[in-house]
Amino acid sequence: MKFFSTFTPSRRLPLCLSILMLLPACAGGPGTAPDTGGRTGGTAVLGIRQDVDTFNLYSTASLFTQEVADLLFLRLAREQPDFQDHPPSFLPELARSWEFSEDGLSITFRLRDDIRWSDGVPTTAHDVRYTWEISRSPEVAWVNADVKDFIEDVEVLDDYTVRFQFSLRYPYQLMDANDGNIYPRHILEKIPVDEWRSTDWSRILAYNGPFLLENWKSQDSITLVRNPQYYEEGKPGLDRVVFRIVPDPNTLLTQLLSGEIDAMPDLPPRDVDRVARNDALRVLRYPDRYFQYICWNSRQDRFAHPDIRRALSYAIDMQAIIDTLLYGTAQAASSPILSLFWAHDASLQPYPHDPDKARLLLARQGWTDSDGDGWLDRDGVTFSFELETDSGKKLRTDAAVMIQSQLAKIGIRAQPRALEFNVFQRKHRDKDFDAFIAAWKVGTKVDYLKPLFHSDSITNPGTNYPSFANARFDDLIERARTLTDYLEARPLWEEAQGILYDEQPYTLMYERQAVHGVNRRLQDVRMDSLGPFAHLKEWWIPPEERKF
Repeated sequence: MKFFSTFTPSRRLPLCLSILMLLPACAGGPGTAPDTGGRTGGTAVLGIRQDVDTFNLYSTASLFTQEVADLLFLRLAREQPDFQDHPPSFLPELARSWEFSEDGLSITFRLRDDIRWSDGVPTTAHDVRYTWEISRSPEVAWVNADVKDFIEDVEVLDDYTVRFQFSLRYPYQLMDANDGNIYPRHILEKIPVDEWRSTDWSRILAYNGPFLLENWKSQDSITLVRNPQYYEEGKPGLDRVVFRIVPDPNTLLTQLLSGEIDAMPDLPPRDVDRVARNDALRVLRYPDRYFQYICWNSRQDRFAHPDIRRALSYAIDMQAIIDTLLYGTAQAASSPILSLFWAHDASLQPYPHDPDKARLLLARQGWTDSDGDGWLDRDGVTFSFELETDSGKKLRTDAAVMIQSQLAKIGIRAQPRALEFNVFQRKHRDKDFDAFIAAWKVGTKVDYLKPLFHSDSITNPGTNYPSFANARFDDLIERARTLTDYLEARPLWEEAQGILYDEQPYTLMYERQAVHGVNRRLQDVRMDSLGPFAHLKEWWIPPEERKF
């Protein structure tokens, strides 16, 4: 599983076109950087709402920390945003090339021999093996450690050749080997693991990515500078990147409009048009790997039957919520496998708003207004529940109020309750809730359906918060996860989505667009579903537009 607690054209690449096609020799060729024509230089100031909590990726669950790590540390390969028509492909990064063994149980990576850490020490296969060891260490407890479950060993063949050995052949071998940035062994091994979470890594790490960390002022700013030893000629384009940390979105918006910052990720939906009307700015949009949902606790009798959950989905006017709160930056969702993924079942349509059908389904399960007080009841008990949200997410608390009003129209009493985030999360883990509104930002492996809905994930421990259990569903995704031909796996994923659609453990709300405001002085800005900063090394500012 890979989560952070979100439609680009398919690219036909000469290597590893699909991670599901485990060919005996599927290798990447050496990367060549385009001639920049002098298109380099400048300092960009980017406004963000939260800080990193560490610079050690393996000690955090923060999405933004991962985004910063990708600017500072290389991976073996570089994932491409081409996962709408097939699983994602990869280009070389630290690895010049790779190839599968004939039996498909190992991948041999041949590393570049010209990569050095910023302290001058070469980056070698020993760093790769060490990073694998820490990524799966129970003491380190990396949040995404499960992606390494089927990697039995990482063998150093020589300083620049490393072999990953797998316990079985499955679709995501290359992706799992590549998951996580490579860290410097000679630095991390000096710090006892039990001190990692209290260590200020900003003071001692060395880097091999496009940027180096120059300065970190906690809760104020993160300053990165160009890595003069970076292997791609002419990259990165910018001399310096300053992430300015401003928690209040209104303050950030003011700074964007005044030119104090050059970019603001995640514009508030209500302000997108205002930014678009500013001639100095442009709005960049792309489908995010994000969906919002309502989770029903099926352990509770009132939510145990699929008819009830279907009725609730029919009763909620999702399009009204999207129109009122999202201002055209979202679309109603029909499946937890998002519409930007190759495995999405496009035949599924979002549940329509149909209060009459909701009442019929509820009556079929014994919920009627037997005493004429306007509220549904069964066996003398009124249909009422608490709808929890994270108090820090205003959009979700606003949505809960709208849902309360919509359900009241069919006789269901929903009481919104906003909770502090840590309390909110704990109640999910403990299954101590009626229903809640939350969201997932998912990785690019569609097998995230297993931790979300497989019966093993109810208590193992897992993120199957609704306690959904369906033996046919379990069998489908177990088989789909291990098929090496993604075309063969697709019908299994589609049938699994159909089961979720019929049984509604979640009422899916919407898929969100990522919407960012960018000053036009920034050149060659490209953003896509890999994230707002995935291509930051390509950005630059013309000399006449530079402020610093």
